[in-house]
Amino acid sequence: PVDSVVALRIQGAPMALAAPSAGKTWRWTAAPDQTTGWAEITFDKPERIGHVSMAENAGRGQGIRRFRLEYKDGEQWKTALEGTRIGRAFSTDDKFQPVTAQTFRLHVLESAGVPKIDEMQFDIDQ
Repeated sequence: PVDSVVALRIQGAPMALAAPSAGKTWRWTAAPDQTTGWAEITFDKPERIGHVSMAENAGRGQGIRRFRLEYKDGEQWKTALEGTRIGRAFSTDDKFQPVTAQTFRLHVLESAGVPKIDEMQFDIDQ
């Protein structure tokens, strides 16, 4: 199921993206002059995401000040969770309600510099 990622769209360019062989961890860097941005992941079919973990660039610390994890419901974007920092180890807690959707995006709304995510992992509920 995790190999079902069929599209990745990034706001602006250039960007860096890496996907290890496991296929479920992503790395993203916004364009050099941006302090906001988004990375969108589309699966080939709707997936039930039960847990999300992210980490900012380790050398940079906590630059992201405000973000949303969103999912597409029809033509509308809805918020799955909002946060004020990602830092070196962000993980959804027990309050995160699983979401089923085909397209998800990390939307960085405010950052102290260029947003850099070293890891973004979606855990699919079976």
